[in-house]
Amino acid sequence: MNIRLKDRILVMLSSFFYGVLGYFFTGSLWWFLILAAALLFVGIGGKKHV
Repeated sequence: MNIRLKDRILVMLSSFFYGVLGYFFTGSLWWFLILAAALLFVGIGGKKHV
């Protein structure tokens, strides 16, 4: 079962939030790899675990 559009948007928003939060506290842009992983997850279509 693929994830809904609302869930895809929430995944992207939360990963962007964690990327900005990590950058703010550490100053490292490596935190935005979370955003890249989320883009990959959403691009593939993602699967629900339940």
